[in-house]
Formats: sequence, structure tokens, C-alpha cells
Amino acid sequence: ALLNGDDVCLVSHSMGTMVSYDVLWKFSRMSEYKDIQNAENPVSLFLTLGSPLGEAGDKANLYDAEERNHSGGTDKFPKGIIKSWQNIAAYDDFISHDPSLKDDFRAMLKFDFVEEIEDHRIYNCWAFEGDANPHKFYGYLANPKTAGLIADWMD
Repeated sequence: ALLNGDDVCLVSHSMGTMVSYDVLWKFSRMSEYKDIQNAENPVSLFLTLGSPLGEAGDKANLYDAEERNHSGGTDKFPKGIIKSWQNIAAYDDFISHDPSLKDDFRAMLKFDFVEEIEDHRIYNCWAFEGDANPHKFYGYLANPKTAGLIADWMD
């Protein structure tokens, strides 16, 4: 899709946000993906839902964790492959303990690797048979904030 110039919205949830982040880093940094890097077609919207990416232990296990000491830290973080990063964290979500990713990844803004990173808080009211689960993917998708961001991307 990136090679074809398609407009891409990448929606990820929970641990999938870590996988997505790592893939985006690889696509933007590793020589075997030069064709994607040369296409200069970033992911228009990277949407992370209930993400653990703000946790120190999780950040330490990302693909780029050891890159902080190279080239003044500019080898860290996906570069130029994300246009807008929108992070949504639900209150009481037991996976996204740190609901703000903008502060953790602010260097991406400093180095102009991404145009924007925004954090949003929502109430995920998903419940099944009387048991609430503020981390449930369905609840994130059904929330007006998530739907609005995707609708804006589609528009």
C-alpha cells in the first residue's frame, strides 16, 4: 500500500502497537526497505489504542531500544513514515498505564520524524455479562473519539 501511494491508516491495539511501531521503524530505517523509504508515502494516521508503549519496560524491548546511543539518538524512532500519530487510552485501562505517548516520543517531533503526536483519553464502557473491561478492543472501536479520528481520515 505504501509503495502504491495509497492513503494508509494503521490501527493497532495493545501489544499490537508495539509490533506496529517496530515494523514502522524497520520500514523507515533498514536498507532492505529502501523502496518504501524512497516512496516517501507516510502512513497518514497511526492510531494506537490501549497501548503499553509508554511503559519503560516495553520501550526497552522495542526494536530501536539500543539505537539511542547512535548518531546523537537520531537512529532511534521511525523516521518520516508516520504523518499523524493519534494515541487513545481509556481511563482504568490496565494495559496503558502511561496514557500519554507524546511525552515519551517527543524526540520524534524534535527531529521532524512525525508531523504530530496527540494523546486522547476516553471512557471505554465495554462490558460483557456484567463484567467491565476498559481495555477491550471493541469498546475502543465503538467510542466516538476513535470513530471520529477514523472518519476524519476517511474524509
